[in-house]
Amino acid sequence: MRRVLPSVVMMATGFIVLLGQFTQVDMFNALNLPQLSGLFVNWASILFAFALVLGLLNLLAVHVNRIRQRIEGWPYSLVLVATVFVVLCAGLNGVNSLSLNWIFRNVQVPLQATLLSLLVFFIASAAFRVYRLPSSRAVLVMLAVAAFVLLGQMPLADSLSLDLVGATQWVRDVPAVAGARGIMLGVALGTIATGLRIILGLEREKFFS
Repeated sequence: MRRVLPSVVMMATGFIVLLGQFTQVDMFNALNLPQLSGLFVNWASILFAFALVLGLLNLLAVHVNRIRQRIEGWPYSLVLVATVFVVLCAGLNGVNSLSLNWIFRNVQVPLQATLLSLLVFFIASAAFRVYRLPSSRAVLVMLAVAAFVLLGQMPLADSLSLDLVGATQWVRDVPAVAGARGIMLGVALGTIATGLRIILGLEREKFFS
């Protein structure tokens, strides 16, 4: 019973939320499924907020313990704890406070830019692996497209030719977007399949073992 009841509740909730999205069906509207679905979504948001707070408290407890025991790398834990308290204090004045906006503009944004810039090295590593492909045509196509797009992003491209900038933009907007949409479609289908397996209880052994 302890294993069946959570699975039944999860399946019922999942089907109600799923059917509640079909607001054009009169039968579902008559059963107030859209309103009930919205209620469950709000409950999930509240549970997510509590889970986020618990996760933050657990993170602080772990790193405070590392600081007390002087475990190797404890100065990094000290920086993390101090950062959490500084951001929390800055956020007490609201999300639009000057202090919180300053932290966002001068700390978070530069850090995000730094992390994204590291992708260059991963892209270079992937390009190096492409050289090992048995087909030399794939290598030539990859190098030609990469060089073409990079050249179009340079400030010098405006003075060279407007056609170069337009062609580069076309490569980014058409072939690149088509590939990205294909990947996103695959991710969406995988998410739907996983969600249906959870709703139908096919993943019950993994969650309630």
